[in-house]
Amino acid sequence: MIFKQWIIILGLMLPINSFAQTIKLTELFHALSLIKTEQKYFTERQLDPFLDILQTRSGVMHYQSPNLLEQHYQTPIKGRITFTPTQIKIDFPDRTLELSVERFPEISLFSQTFLTLLKGDLSALRKDFTLTFHTKDDLTWQLDLIPTHQLKKHLQSINITGAQSEIQSILLTQRSGEWRKITLQSNPPSTP
Repeated sequence: MIFKQWIIILGLMLPINSFAQTIKLTELFHALSLIKTEQKYFTERQLDPFLDILQTRSGVMHYQSPNLLEQHYQTPIKGRITFTPTQIKIDFPDRTLELSVERFPEISLFSQTFLTLLKGDLSALRKDFTLTFHTKDDLTWQLDLIPTHQLKKHLQSINITGAQSEIQSILLTQRSGEWRKITLQSNPPSTP
Protein backbone atom coordinates (compact mmCIF):
# COMPACT_ATOMS: atom_id res chain seq x y z
CA MET A 1 0.00 0.00 0.00
CA ILE A 2 2.77 2.47 0.92
CA PHE A 3 4.66 1.51 -2.28
CA LYS A 4 1.62 2.42 -4.43
CA GLN A 5 1.28 5.78 -2.65
CA TRP A 6 4.94 6.61 -3.39
CA ILE A 7 4.41 5.75 -7.06
CA ILE A 8 1.38 8.07 -7.20
CA ILE A 9 3.29 10.88 -5.42
CA LEU A 10 6.29 10.49 -7.72
CA GLY A 11 3.95 10.49 -10.72
CA LEU A 12 2.46 13.79 -9.60
CA MET A 13 5.89 15.33 -9.08
CA LEU A 14 7.30 14.38 -12.49
CA PRO A 15 5.94 16.05 -15.61
CA ILE A 16 3.95 13.65 -17.77
CA ASN A 17 5.99 14.59 -20.85
CA SER A 18 9.23 13.53 -19.19
CA PHE A 19 8.33 9.98 -20.20
CA ALA A 20 7.78 10.96 -23.84
CA GLN A 21 10.59 9.94 -26.15
CA THR A 22 12.13 12.89 -27.93
CA ILE A 23 12.89 12.56 -31.60
CA LYS A 24 16.54 12.26 -32.67
CA LEU A 25 18.04 13.91 -35.74
CA THR A 26 18.96 10.60 -37.39
CA GLU A 27 15.43 9.24 -36.78
CA LEU A 28 13.92 12.38 -38.28
CA PHE A 29 16.02 12.11 -41.42
CA HIS A 30 15.24 8.40 -41.74
CA ALA A 31 11.49 9.18 -41.51
CA LEU A 32 11.86 11.93 -44.13
CA SER A 33 13.70 9.55 -46.49
CA LEU A 34 10.69 7.20 -46.43
CA ILE A 35 8.33 9.84 -47.87
CA LYS A 36 7.75 9.09 -51.55
CA THR A 37 5.20 11.77 -52.30
CA GLU A 38 3.81 14.61 -50.23
CA GLN A 39 1.38 17.44 -50.84
CA LYS A 40 0.93 20.36 -48.44
CA TYR A 41 -0.70 23.75 -48.50
CA PHE A 42 1.74 26.59 -47.98
CA THR A 43 1.82 30.24 -47.10
CA GLU A 44 4.94 32.07 -48.17
CA ARG A 45 6.03 35.42 -46.76
CA GLN A 46 9.00 37.25 -48.22
CA LEU A 47 10.62 40.50 -47.10
CA ASP A 48 12.72 42.67 -49.39
CA PRO A 49 14.58 44.97 -46.93
CA PHE A 50 15.86 47.27 -49.68
CA LEU A 51 12.35 48.18 -50.83
CA ASP A 52 10.78 47.44 -47.41
CA ILE A 53 8.11 45.30 -49.09
CA LEU A 54 6.54 42.25 -47.46
CA GLN A 55 4.80 39.91 -49.91
CA THR A 56 2.49 37.03 -49.04
CA ARG A 57 1.61 34.19 -51.40
CA SER A 58 -0.11 30.85 -50.93
CA GLY A 59 -0.77 27.64 -52.77
CA VAL A 60 0.03 23.95 -52.80
CA MET A 61 3.48 22.39 -52.60
CA HIS A 62 4.05 18.97 -54.13
CA TYR A 63 7.09 16.75 -53.52
CA GLN A 64 7.90 13.58 -55.48
CA SER A 65 10.85 11.54 -54.23
CA PRO A 66 13.68 11.94 -54.80
CA ASN A 67 14.14 15.05 -56.95
CA LEU A 68 10.95 16.97 -57.74
CA LEU A 69 9.51 19.89 -55.80
CA GLU A 70 6.73 22.09 -57.21
CA GLN A 71 5.07 25.15 -55.77
CA HIS A 72 1.66 25.78 -57.31
CA TYR A 73 0.79 29.37 -56.43
CA GLN A 74 -2.91 30.18 -56.11
CA THR A 75 -2.89 33.69 -54.60
CA PRO A 76 -2.33 36.51 -55.34
CA ILE A 77 -1.46 35.18 -58.80
CA LYS A 78 -1.61 31.69 -60.28
CA GLY A 79 1.59 30.05 -61.45
CA ARG A 80 4.06 27.29 -60.82
CA ILE A 81 7.73 26.93 -59.96
CA THR A 82 9.32 23.50 -60.49
CA PHE A 83 12.59 22.60 -58.80
CA THR A 84 14.83 19.70 -59.82
CA PRO A 85 18.50 19.11 -58.94
CA THR A 86 19.62 20.75 -62.20
CA GLN A 87 16.90 23.21 -63.16
CA ILE A 88 14.32 25.70 -61.94
CA LYS A 89 11.30 26.26 -64.19
CA ILE A 90 9.12 29.32 -63.63
CA ASP A 91 5.72 29.29 -65.29
CA PHE A 92 3.47 32.30 -64.65
CA PRO A 93 0.99 33.98 -67.01
CA ASP A 94 3.37 36.73 -68.12
CA ARG A 95 6.70 34.99 -67.57
CA THR A 96 8.20 31.61 -68.38
CA LEU A 97 11.84 30.89 -67.55
CA GLU A 98 14.17 27.92 -67.25
CA LEU A 99 17.20 28.55 -65.03
CA SER A 100 20.25 26.37 -64.49
CA VAL A 101 20.96 25.63 -60.84
CA GLU A 102 24.69 26.02 -61.46
CA ARG A 103 24.35 29.49 -62.99
CA PHE A 104 21.97 30.84 -60.30
CA PRO A 105 23.10 29.40 -56.93
CA GLU A 106 21.42 32.17 -54.94
CA ILE A 107 18.04 31.27 -56.48
CA SER A 108 18.47 27.54 -55.99
CA LEU A 109 19.48 27.72 -52.30
CA PHE A 110 15.94 27.10 -51.08
CA SER A 111 15.01 24.37 -53.51
CA GLN A 112 18.20 22.32 -53.32
CA THR A 113 18.35 22.47 -49.53
CA PHE A 114 14.67 21.55 -49.29
CA LEU A 115 15.10 18.63 -51.72
CA THR A 116 18.10 17.39 -49.71
CA LEU A 117 16.08 17.68 -46.51
CA LEU A 118 13.05 15.86 -47.94
CA LYS A 119 15.29 13.06 -49.24
CA GLY A 120 16.55 12.64 -45.69
CA ASP A 121 20.14 13.08 -46.86
CA LEU A 122 21.80 14.14 -43.61
CA SER A 123 25.35 13.64 -44.90
CA ALA A 124 24.72 15.96 -47.89
CA LEU A 125 23.45 18.74 -45.58
CA ARG A 126 26.48 18.34 -43.33
CA LYS A 127 28.79 19.02 -46.30
CA ASP A 128 27.49 22.58 -46.66
CA PHE A 129 26.07 23.42 -43.22
CA THR A 130 26.73 23.28 -39.51
CA LEU A 131 23.59 21.70 -38.05
CA THR A 132 22.08 22.46 -34.64
CA PHE A 133 19.08 20.36 -33.60
CA HIS A 134 16.79 21.19 -30.65
CA THR A 135 13.79 19.21 -29.41
CA LYS A 136 10.97 20.19 -27.08
CA ASP A 137 8.83 18.08 -24.75
CA ASP A 138 5.90 17.66 -27.14
CA LEU A 139 8.10 16.21 -29.93
CA THR A 140 8.42 19.53 -31.73
CA TRP A 141 11.87 20.36 -33.01
CA GLN A 142 13.99 23.02 -34.67
CA LEU A 143 16.88 22.44 -37.04
CA ASP A 144 19.23 25.38 -37.72
CA LEU A 145 21.52 25.27 -40.75
CA ILE A 146 24.47 27.67 -40.89
CA PRO A 147 26.42 27.61 -44.18
CA THR A 148 30.08 26.65 -44.00
CA HIS A 149 31.44 27.12 -47.54
CA GLN A 150 30.56 29.03 -50.71
CA LEU A 151 26.93 29.43 -49.60
CA LYS A 152 28.11 31.89 -46.91
CA LYS A 153 28.29 34.77 -49.38
CA HIS A 154 24.55 34.53 -50.13
CA LEU A 155 23.00 32.81 -47.12
CA GLN A 156 22.98 33.64 -43.42
CA SER A 157 20.89 30.73 -42.11
CA ILE A 158 18.03 28.31 -42.68
CA ASN A 159 15.77 27.54 -39.72
CA ILE A 160 13.39 24.59 -40.02
CA THR A 161 10.71 23.74 -37.46
CA GLY A 162 8.50 20.70 -37.21
CA ALA A 163 6.64 18.18 -35.11
CA GLN A 164 7.60 14.51 -35.13
CA SER A 165 8.46 13.78 -38.79
CA GLU A 166 6.45 16.71 -40.22
CA ILE A 167 8.13 19.89 -41.44
CA GLN A 168 6.03 22.90 -40.39
CA SER A 169 8.07 25.89 -41.52
CA ILE A 170 11.27 26.89 -43.27
CA LEU A 171 12.86 30.31 -42.80
CA LEU A 172 15.66 31.24 -45.20
CA THR A 173 17.60 34.41 -44.28
CA GLN A 174 20.01 35.87 -46.81
CA ARG A 175 23.07 38.02 -46.13
CA SER A 176 21.26 41.00 -47.69
CA GLY A 177 18.65 40.84 -44.92
CA GLU A 178 16.00 39.46 -47.28
CA TRP A 179 14.12 36.55 -45.80
CA ARG A 180 11.59 34.04 -47.03
CA LYS A 181 9.40 31.93 -44.73
CA ILE A 182 7.24 29.06 -45.90
CA THR A 183 4.68 27.62 -43.51
CA LEU A 184 3.30 24.19 -44.42
CA GLN A 185 0.01 22.65 -43.34
CA SER A 186 -2.28 19.78 -44.29
CA ASN A 187 -5.40 21.95 -44.64
CA PRO A 188 -5.90 25.05 -46.81
CA PRO A 189 -4.80 28.27 -45.10
CA SER A 190 -7.67 30.28 -43.66
CA THR A 191 -8.42 33.47 -45.53
CA PRO A 192 -8.76 36.72 -43.54
